[in-house]
Amino acid sequence: ADCMNSKYFREVFFVSVVVILLFYLVLFAASAHAEGGFSSGGIGLFMTGTREMLL
Repeated sequence: ADCMNSKYFREVFFVSVVVILLFYLVLFAASAHAEGGFSSGGIGLFMTGTREMLL
């Protein structure tokens, strides 16, 4: 039962993390699109932050 529980928790955790990342990506894309020149800098900063968080 313990094994199944941790596996289920890991899957739920992974899915929620992906959803949150997608949400932030959309948020960044929207704000970047609204500001124009901010676009490349915002996405680049976001990707760098994400990579540092994951690795």
